[in-house]
Amino acid sequence: MSKEFSIPKISDEELRSRAARIKALVRKEGKLYTIEQPKNLRQTAFLWDPVFEERSGVVMELGRVKTLHSYGAPSLFKPSIAEVLAQIPPELAAKVKAFEVLGPGTADDLNDHWDELNAGFHVAETILYQ
Repeated sequence: MSKEFSIPKISDEELRSRAARIKALVRKEGKLYTIEQPKNLRQTAFLWDPVFEERSGVVMELGRVKTLHSYGAPSLFKPSIAEVLAQIPPELAAKVKAFEVLGPGTADDLNDHWDELNAGFHVAETILYQ
């Protein structure tokens, strides 16, 4: 029996609400920075050529969750902000202020999640910050 994988659906209204208060962080030279939010939160791979805004202030880790991210080609990790925001656990959603996505870095990372890969998803570890 094959496993089913999916990313929860999130309305445009809920997506805008979450995106207004939960910021994407990207690490550059070991430091976390906020980035300019892409115009299309559903289709833009926010880790590709992010526009860095400012260094993130003091952040405290709230938790880590496994997130799924669709792909066009298995070798291209292209998470969207909408994918992340849709997968924040409901019990943590009100506390989360920012997130950082740690995607697969090697073929071994991809092979560790073979079922998800075959279903059309990369698996990432997403750090939630408060």
